[in-house]
Amino acid sequence: ANITYMAASGGSTSTSGNYKFHTFTSSGTFTVNTVASGGASTNVDYLIIAGGGAGGQAYTNRWAAGGGGAGGYRTGSVSVSSTGGNTITVGAGHPTASNDTQSIFYSTFYNYRKNVPTSGQRGSDSSALGVTSTGGGIGGARYNNTGTSASGLHTAPQSGGSGGGAPSETGGGAASGTSGQGNSGAASRAGAGGGGGGAGGAGSVGADDSYGGAGGSGSSSGNANTGGTRAGGGGGGSASGSGGSASAGGGAGASAGNDGSSGSANTGGGGGGAPGYPSGTNRSGGAGG
Repeated sequence: ANITYMAASGGSTSTSGNYKFHTFTSSGTFTVNTVASGGASTNVDYLIIAGGGAGGQAYTNRWAAGGGGAGGYRTGSVSVSSTGGNTITVGAGHPTASNDTQSIFYSTFYNYRKNVPTSGQRGSDSSALGVTSTGGGIGGARYNNTGTSASGLHTAPQSGGSGGGAPSETGGGAASGTSGQGNSGAASRAGAGGGGGGAGGAGSVGADDSYGGAGGSGSSSGNANTGGTRAGGGGGGSASGSGGSASAGGGAGASAGNDGSSGSANTGGGGGGAPGYPSGTNRSGGAGG
């Protein structure tokens, strides 16, 4: 029998041995022009990475925010048995946390009125060939207070492909990742946020109260991977010491007086968490990649 190999177009293409790669860094169409037959494989290997979550924001005093979780990382293979176009959706990283707000707080317990991140926020999903990767969860945010319990003044980290890290002094846990796509963020310390989860590992808690937790490691798995290690979690912020480190496209957490670093574009990396010190300075978490 005659063997006919699949022929397709779309994205940026490259070859390695018998493999042809189609890479999409923005949404587009993967078009199958010729279906494989005669014993040739109809399988298409995929790597789908969603947008990373932003690092949390922090407002004044000694508080610090958690790192953003990496976008979901999924690999596998699907059979394509018909010609035609297949929609590819490339999800964007979540924008800097300070840009995603709603006015909900104003009381005598707060010495600064500020819009705060809405709960349930994460990076945008990516999808192809019937498979969807979930956007990374944003890191938890932290606010200043006078005369009330610290545990009540925060926005919790959000779950996603990988979960966001917890903000400082909340007494709560971090957010979970999605099974098969990523890992959980980390809990926090008194003056430092937890690291966001990554595709290859969970976020970390800082070594002590002066150090933000490191973002979780990324992944390089999958036959379709041509871009190295990606989808690392964002580092947690620190109010008085060093922000948490990050790798594989994740943004580092910030030290006092700085904003969290953004995740690298098209890596699914989580953004770094913000510090909230010195008093009177409000800092933003980094955007997701």
